[in-house]
Amino acid sequence: MALQSPNSDRVRAALRLGWVFAEVYGRNRIGPHDPRLVESSAIGPDQGELPLSIERSPDERRIEAQGVLQALVQDEIWGREHVSLNPPANDLVSGLAAGATTTAGEQLDYLAKALYTARKTGPGTDEWKVLKEYLYKWDAHIQDQMAAGAFGTSSAYQLGRGLAETYWALDPGGPLQESGNWQWVLGTRRCGALVTLTERLATYLPDGAAEALTASLTQWKDVAASDRWRSDSRKAMSYLGHQVEVWRDLLLTGLDPRTVLASDTRIKRARSSLRIIGSFVPELALTITAIAVIGAAVFLFTLKLPALGTALSVLGTVGVTGAGVVAALKTTAQDLISQLRDAAYTDMLKLAATFIPPKPGKANPSPASAAVGTPLIEGLLDEDAQTQSAETPEPQPP
Repeated sequence: MALQSPNSDRVRAALRLGWVFAEVYGRNRIGPHDPRLVESSAIGPDQGELPLSIERSPDERRIEAQGVLQALVQDEIWGREHVSLNPPANDLVSGLAAGATTTAGEQLDYLAKALYTARKTGPGTDEWKVLKEYLYKWDAHIQDQMAAGAFGTSSAYQLGRGLAETYWALDPGGPLQESGNWQWVLGTRRCGALVTLTERLATYLPDGAAEALTASLTQWKDVAASDRWRSDSRKAMSYLGHQVEVWRDLLLTGLDPRTVLASDTRIKRARSSLRIIGSFVPELALTITAIAVIGAAVFLFTLKLPALGTALSVLGTVGVTGAGVVAALKTTAQDLISQLRDAAYTDMLKLAATFIPPKPGKANPSPASAAVGTPLIEGLLDEDAQTQSAETPEPQPP
C-alpha cells in the first residue's frame, strides 16, 4: 500500500502541481484550434444547459487550468514555503507591464489574455514568446524551491509535469532537431528519467501503480521511435490521450490500480500465466522434488525396516522429524503460490493499463476490445495485437 507519512500529502500535491503546470503551458501553446482541444459537444451559455468538463470550450478549459494552478501554488500544504511558489511576477521577469505588485499567478492570467486577444487577428507569435519565457522562469523558480523543500516533492513535481508533457508538449509533426517532437517527449532520455522518478516515488503510489507506469512508458518509447508505428498521426494521438488519462488517474486521484482490471481482461490474458509460471521453474522443480522425497519417506516408513528406524531416531535427536519437514514444505508451497499470484496480478495490471496503437498490418477484428491494452510481455505483442479495436477512439483532452 502507499506510504503514509507527514510528507505524503506534499508529494501528491507536487505531482498535481507539475501536471497542471504542463497543461497550462500546453493549452496556451497550441491554441484553440488544435485537434486536442476541438470538442464538437461544447455547450455555450446561450444553450441554457450546464456543461460537464468535457463540454466546456477550449478557452474555458484553459482558464480553468490556470485557476487550478494559482490555487495549487497558494495551497497551505506547502507550509512556510507556499508563498515562495507564487512570488511577485517581477521576481521572475523584470519590466512586466502589469506592475511590480502582481503575483506570478495573476501575471499568468494577464499574459494569457494578451495571447488570446492577439490570436483573434493573427498567430500571436510575439505574445506567445513572452508567455513562454515567463512560464520557463516560473517553472525554474518552482523547481528551485522544491529542491530545497521536503524530500520527494521535487521528484514528484518533475514526474507529474514530465508525464503530462508527453501529451501537452507534443508537436506531432515537429522536426527532429527541435524539442516537442515524438522522440523528445517520449525518447530514451526522457523516458529513462521518468522511469527513475517513478521508481523513486513508488512507495507513495498505490500498489502496482509504479509498475504499470514504467511498463507503459517503455512501450510508448518504442512507439515514439517508430515512424511506421505512428504513421496514422490521428490514431496515435488518440491512443496517447487515453494513455495519459490512465497515468493521470494513477498519479493524481489515488485510483486503485485493480479498478482497471476488467473481468474480461483477466480471462483474455489467462494464457499469459504459462509464461509467468515459466519464470518460476527452479522454485517449482524444487517443490516437486521435495514432494517426491516426502512421498518416498512415507513409503519407507510403512516398511518398518530396522535400519530405517535407527536412522530416523538419529535424525529425531537433531530435530529433523517428518512433521517438521512437512511443515517446511507447506510454508515453501504457500510462499510460491503467493509469488505466482503477485506476479500474475502485476502482469495483468501492466496489460490493462497500457494503451498503444496496434502495429501497422495487424488485424483488429473486434471494436469491443478497445478497452484492452496492448500486452507488454516479450513475445506476446504480435499475437495479441488483434485484441485492439479497429475503431480509433475519439481524442479527448485528459
